[in-house]
Amino acid sequence: RLSTVPPAQIAAASDALMALDKILFGLYPPFWLHQAGLGPVIDTVLVYSYRAIGLLLALLLLALARSRRALFRQYLMAFFMVTLFGLPFWGLLPAIAPNEMYRQNILSSPAEASLQAEIAIPHEFSPQFRQYLTTLEATNIDPEGRIFSTSTFPSMHAAWGVLIAYFGTMHWWPLAIVLVPWAITNAVGAE
Repeated sequence: RLSTVPPAQIAAASDALMALDKILFGLYPPFWLHQAGLGPVIDTVLVYSYRAIGLLLALLLLALARSRRALFRQYLMAFFMVTLFGLPFWGLLPAIAPNEMYRQNILSSPAEASLQAEIAIPHEFSPQFRQYLTTLEATNIDPEGRIFSTSTFPSMHAAWGVLIAYFGTMHWWPLAIVLVPWAITNAVGAE
């Protein structure tokens, strides 16, 4: 969602959510994978997992529409309910994705010292992840700085991933072997 919310409000919401991550996990999830020494390998897995969501949403929709009408209706209803549930949060907590907020610092807002230290650590990104970030920045960053992409929280890709894993498994239980790990990597796949 693009928003014309004042930058100070966006920065406050982004900082509050990042602080919540630190409290809940003891680290900053958008950045910790790169410090784990798995940078290029995990980057590639995360990018491909995240990029597969549209295809998986459509394939499951078609499979359910063709063979399991009741499950198809539940899937469709769940998809729209989850999306509608996110709308008030996007309005109340208009946060920017961590890459734009902290690495790109598009609001020119200083980050907390521990977060600045974590961001300053050099990262070896895979070519796929670099390309993903370049594309994301071209899409999400308004060159004039007037409009910001503030649909970071809640992340619909994570919610839709859970729906895909759940309904895919309900459709044919062996799909859980692929869809559950995919849903996990998809949940952390959009930095």
